[in-house]
This record gives sequence, C-alpha cells and structure tokens, in this order.
Amino acid sequence: MKTKMKKITHSRIFSLFLTLIFIAVCAGIGVGIALYQDANDPTPVASDYFRAFIQRDFQGMYNKIYDKEKINKDMFVEKMRSLRQNIVVDSYDISDPKSKDGNTYLTLTCKDDRTKAKRKVNAYIKKEGFFNPDFYIDYDLYKLEEDSQITVDQYKNMLTQNADNMMNVYYIAVREKDAKNKNLLNALSSDKKLKKKAQKLVRKNIKQMFKHKSKKKKIKDYNIVDFETNDVKKFYGYNAKSKTFNVVYSYKYSYKAETTTTLTDSYYYKVKGKRKAKFVLSYKYDSNSEYITLSDIKIVDQKSK
Repeated sequence: MKTKMKKITHSRIFSLFLTLIFIAVCAGIGVGIALYQDANDPTPVASDYFRAFIQRDFQGMYNKIYDKEKINKDMFVEKMRSLRQNIVVDSYDISDPKSKDGNTYLTLTCKDDRTKAKRKVNAYIKKEGFFNPDFYIDYDLYKLEEDSQITVDQYKNMLTQNADNMMNVYYIAVREKDAKNKNLLNALSSDKKLKKKAQKLVRKNIKQMFKHKSKKKKIKDYNIVDFETNDVKKFYGYNAKSKTFNVVYSYKYSYKAETTTTLTDSYYYKVKGKRKAKFVLSYKYDSNSEYITLSDIKIVDQKSK
C-alpha cells in the first residue's frame, strides 16, 4: 500500500515538474520572440528621422542615412529644407512599417488643420544584421521615388489627355452596348491584343449591369437612357524599374435602362443600378524617344450599395 502511495506521489510530482518546465520553456520562447521583434523594429529609427524633419534638424536626418558619406551633405540639407518649407505641420502621424516591392518603409502624414490638406513623406529602411540589426534610412530609394514623381509631373498632361479620352470612349461603348465601337478601337491604335481585351471588358461590363434584368427581355432589347459618374478620383504612378506609368481612376456610377414600347406591347421594362469601379491604364515609357504608349487596361467593377 505504501509503495503504491509513493508511486502516485512521485508520479504527481513528476507531472508537476514537467508542467513547470513546459511553462518556463513557453515563457522563454515568448520573451525571446518579443525581444527579437523589438530588436527588428525599424520604427524608432524612422520616428527619429521624421521628428528631425519636423523640427528642421536636417543634420539629425543626415546622420540617420545609410552610407551618408556617399551623399553630398549640403545638397541633402538643401533638398530637405526646401521640402520642409512647403509642408505645413499642425499635426502628424507615423505609420507602422509596411512593405512594397520587397522594401520596408514608414510614412509620415503631415496635416494642415486650416486647409485639411495632407502631405506624405516616406522613409525607406536599410537593415544590417539579423538577430540584433542596425537600421538606417535608405536615401537612394527615397530619391528613386522622388525621381519617379518628377517623371510623372513631366508627363502628367500627356497622360491625363490620353487617359481621359480612353475612359470616355470606353463608356461610350458601354452606353451604346457596342464592343466594336469605332472610337474605342481607334483609340487603341494598332494593338490587336489590347483591342480584343477592351472589347472583352466592354462585354463583361454590360453583362454585369444587366445581370438582374427581366427574363422576358434580352440585353439587346434595352436602351441605356441615363448614365452618370461621380466621386471620381485620379491617381498617377511611375515604376522606374519597369518604366511604366499607371493612371488609376476610382469612381462610382449609376445607370438606367429601359425597353421601348411597341404597338403589340405597350409595357416596357426597366433596369437600374449603382456600381463602383477602378479603371487602370498602364503606359510604357521609352526613355530614348520620351514617348509613352498605352500597354494595358484593367477594370475592377462591382455592385455599390
């Protein structure tokens, strides 16, 4: 009997011992993960860089740059001073680290309380080491982004003129339910592949609009009598690596369609709806001839409440 009691006691003690070891190991792993995440967080470096910018401490900004010896200090200070003079900072916000094209960056959003205007400045991160790394600001990536914006500004008028026309002729084809609309096809020049894609998009767009039509009538029986776009926003971008411009329209549109009455059928059917969409136009840039060519069209279109 005593032997059995000892076995039970020892078994319980041993189980308790294993449990305590397990808890200790889990706690150690948790602490280790927390320490690793803290050591690999670039936020403090970016925050110091941004605060130096807000306080006009351009020397402090320069000290945070990776390989700063290769960057002309006077040119850097003058560039940051010029940028800071054009930004009102009544309040600001620093984002969490984000990733784009394999690069980590944080964004400073400066707010003008009077005009409600916002300006954003990115800080790209350069990491050296693994377990206890050092972080710096990658000014080369910032310059690449800045050069891209300059390139966009140079071609903005040309892009706007072409993109506005493309969006206009596309929706003329949709309103007329004509995927072979001459104005649309002419706007796409001689690119047969792009013409086929545009025609396919028009047909798909029309089917989406008439998805809930009456089963008694076909799409061809309807005429679109009203079509209106609103909340239109336009964004420009340039990828220096692929030498590609993007013009992105974000908007909502509403429409109404109805059938015509005839002598044999005095009743007419109606279809109406609201949708939100993104219209993305990509342009290839030839740096030698400084010429841009439409290379792709994408549309995301879905029902809006």
